[in-house]
Amino acid sequence: MNQPWPSIESSLQALKRNPHQEKWDLNSLVQMLQSAGSFLVRSAPEHRQELIARFHDCAGRLHYPDDADIGALILEAAADEAEELNLKRWLYQEARFRAHWCASSGTSGGECLARAKHLERIDAKLQSI
Repeated sequence: MNQPWPSIESSLQALKRNPHQEKWDLNSLVQMLQSAGSFLVRSAPEHRQELIARFHDCAGRLHYPDDADIGALILEAAADEAEELNLKRWLYQEARFRAHWCASSGTSGGECLARAKHLERIDAKLQSI
């Protein structure tokens, strides 16, 4: 891996290699989440709470491949593209929530440290806006 952190694509590839595949079509689920992330950027503020709740419900069905939460990666990417400052901040906060959950659910010290890198990156972005 060339990046110091996982990408959405590398995480999807890791999900596909998982020998414990569930009944979900993970590729379709990730594509739907990516569409939902883009839709959150374009949605009216009064609809965002319901949309993010549905997003979290779907994203919570995925494992943590490459020690990162795919939902957090998608929300972070959406925030990177958002132009409205309040929306950008909100999306980063939602991504941070998911990344924190992922980091805190690690089962070993090394795993928790690896997962915390994503959290640190989101925190740096939040501080910069």
